[in-house]
Amino acid sequence: MPQNKKCYFGCFIDGPLHNFPKPQWHNVEKFRSWKFVLSEETQALADDVLKNQVRFCYRHFESFYQLPSKRLTANAIPTLNLSHRKNQCLKEKKEEHVKKTYKNKTKTIKEDKRKIIVIELD
Repeated sequence: MPQNKKCYFGCFIDGPLHNFPKPQWHNVEKFRSWKFVLSEETQALADDVLKNQVRFCYRHFESFYQLPSKRLTANAIPTLNLSHRKNQCLKEKKEEHVKKTYKNKTKTIKEDKRKIIVIELD
């Protein structure tokens, strides 16, 4: 058990900390989604290290992911208040992640100078 419990993003702790999901087969996508918001240096750490040492506070989850018991829903993904540097490239990384995940099943459409990805599922 880690001795230094704190939010990965350095937040003041006034609520529960949420552990990283286990990197097991049924949690692989959730684990990858959580790992995606980490710095490249932290992403390079072993999965067990992430599971045992990285924690996020409630400030990084949309309210619909938070239950009244202060636990998270099974599909919760950190999307809020990510560090400024990470936010700059997060949109681009998400776009790359979607393209890699769905390979040739994506189309890019340009509207109003914004890039929108449309996912076509068979």
